[in-house]
Order: sequence, then C-alpha cells, then structure tokens
Amino acid sequence: MFKKNFLSALFMSFTTFNFAHAELVILAESFEPHANLIADFEALTGEKVVISNAAFKDNLITLTNFLEPNVLSAPESVKPDLIIAKDLVFLSQVKKLGFTQAFDDLEIFSDLRPGMMDETDLHWVGLTYRARTLAYGTNVDVSQVNSYEDLAKPEWAGRLCVRTSNSSYNLGFVSYLLLEYGEAKAKDILLGWMDNLALPVFTGDTLILNAINSGECEVGIVNHYYLAREYEKARGQRTKYNVNIKYLNQKQKGVHTNGYGVALLKSSANKDLAQEFVTMLLSEKAQLQISSSQFSYPVIQKLEAQSLIKEWGSFEASPIIWSEIGDNLDQATQLMKDVNYN
Repeated sequence: MFKKNFLSALFMSFTTFNFAHAELVILAESFEPHANLIADFEALTGEKVVISNAAFKDNLITLTNFLEPNVLSAPESVKPDLIIAKDLVFLSQVKKLGFTQAFDDLEIFSDLRPGMMDETDLHWVGLTYRARTLAYGTNVDVSQVNSYEDLAKPEWAGRLCVRTSNSSYNLGFVSYLLLEYGEAKAKDILLGWMDNLALPVFTGDTLILNAINSGECEVGIVNHYYLAREYEKARGQRTKYNVNIKYLNQKQKGVHTNGYGVALLKSSANKDLAQEFVTMLLSEKAQLQISSSQFSYPVIQKLEAQSLIKEWGSFEASPIIWSEIGDNLDQATQLMKDVNYN
C-alpha cells in the first residue's frame, strides 16, 4: 500500500511539468536554500529541474521503490537522476546498494581537494566538507590535546563528551580512525574515550556543545559547523558562547573530514544533463553559496570559506580518500560494538 501511495503521489507531483524536453529529477537533502541556483540552471539550459527535498532515509525509500518493475517501466521523466546527501557514509551506502553509476565527465573531478570523491569508481563527488574535531570550554587548557588519541589518556577521565555510535558522522569517523591508526590503536582510542566519558553519549553535536558551554563537559568531538551555528545564534542574541574549537592531528596527517556530496543514479535517463548540473554545483558561485549556508568549506581547491569560520583559520585535512572510508564502514560498525560504544 505504501508503495502504491508513493507512486501516485510521485506521478501527481511531476505531471504538472512539461516533459517536452528532458527533465532533471533530483533527490536532495538540505538543498532548500538554493532555489536561485536551480533557477539559474533552468535559465541556462532551458530544462526543468524537479527537486525532492527530504531526509536521506526518505530518499532511500524512494530509490528502493524505483526498483519495483512498475516503476522501472514508468516514464523516463519521473526517474531520479541525482541524489544529494549530507554525508559520505550515505553516498557510499547508495553505491553499495547498486543505485549509482560512474560519471564520465572527468572534468568534474579536476579541481577538487585531494580524496574528496569516490576515487574507486567515480560514482559520487563531494560538494562541501567539514572537520570532526575538538570542542572545548574556554576555561579549559587543551594545550596538550593535539590528536584524537590524546583524549583517551587517563587525565581526561570524567571530562569528555561524545555523540552516539548511531550517528553516521561517527561511523565515518571510526572508519577513519581504523585507516589512520590501525585496528589495535583505534580500539584503544575508543576504549579510552568510553572510560573518560563525563556523561552518557549524546544524540547530537549541539547537545555536546551546550553541555560544554554549561560546564557539564570540558571537551567533546563535534563537526565544526555546529559550533559556527551556535556562534551565529549567540551573536544575534548579543551573548557569549563559552566554547572554542581546535583542529586535531595537525602535527600528524591532518584532521578527519566528511562531506556533503552528490551521486549519479543508475536510473538517470538524462546523464549528460545531470553531469552538467553537478558541474554547476562545483562552480565558484555555487560552491561559495552552499558552503557559506552550511558553515562548511568548498571542495574546489582555489576557494576558501567565506562565512564566520574564516575567522578560525586554516587547517590540514587528512589525505585519507573518502571512498576508502566508505569501503571500511562494516569494520567500523563492528569495532564500535566490540568496545560497547552505544
């Protein structure tokens, strides 16, 4: 019944458009602020773009429905061409499920920062990136915390806060730890963190930051942009938010990064147009707009952040290729179970 209702709604939503020309259908996450980019693309190409903005889990249901025989025989104009997701873990997941195909326009990958793509098969590419790193109270001395393993040391017992293992961000992060440190060392780091917790694991990064701000925790691991959001809110309210950020592993190989990206779907009937849209997303205008709205960093090498995070300075990002992180997720899941990371 759900699938039939979904299909009815899908066809009704698309039949209002003129399909005389090829049409681009995109499943997107958090793309609502960028209607102007879509309008620019439509004006440039003369093609209509349909974007379904939804959480990734809902977009995954949509893709699963498109495996049904009656959907595969549907008009080409209702088959999705691209999926935009907020996490490389999600992009790796849709690829593993067999929903994606390779880009054949290699120019798409030419100006990217190293590793921020599917280097194995060219099925997806990053659009923006962020660091998962240290947040700490402004009155806390973190001069001796320069790496992720430093937070596993006994002196941080009862002082650390982390997010649940159910978070895709932490799944990608633990995959990174395995690749960066090896299984034995990664396990030691996670066990140390579990021993050092000030409070049970949190369901979100903002909750960690608020706990640090209120003094319930001294340090935590978060995506940098959550702190930027709290800074912006505090500035608007003319208050002070007592949390700082520090990019870790700068004396080693670089801080862990994850990203917002786009994959080319196997169901696409408009591959050339889809690739043209991705090229637009990697243009200077789109890169600066999308990254600024997210408090993230553009993936094009020559571009720098233009939002308030510019004040935080530059950092070295880990050179570990995102697709290698994506290929290591099963091992990361098992490791978190082994150390009872809830």
